[in-house]
Amino acid sequence: MGIIVENKLITLNTRYATRVNDTYLSSVQFPFKGILKDEDDIVSANISVMNAQIPVSWYTINNSNNQFQYNGNWITIPVGNYNGN
Repeated sequence: MGIIVENKLITLNTRYATRVNDTYLSSVQFPFKGILKDEDDIVSANISVMNAQIPVSWYTINNSNNQFQYNGNWITIPVGNYNGN
């Protein structure tokens, strides 16, 4: 048997990740099983991330900027990510 070089391409998507901090996606783990195998004739194993789908990891509205005063009234916006709509 000849010398074998293993090459693996991985696509990461947080949809398939294990969330480490409750419902937030700012800390996730990807469960990889069976990617590498221990064999005597494998001299090199290369793993590359081909694509990664990772959402923004901070809130645009957080606990330090979610309150403002309008017409003398304090308004609190729930912490989260928002768009123009």
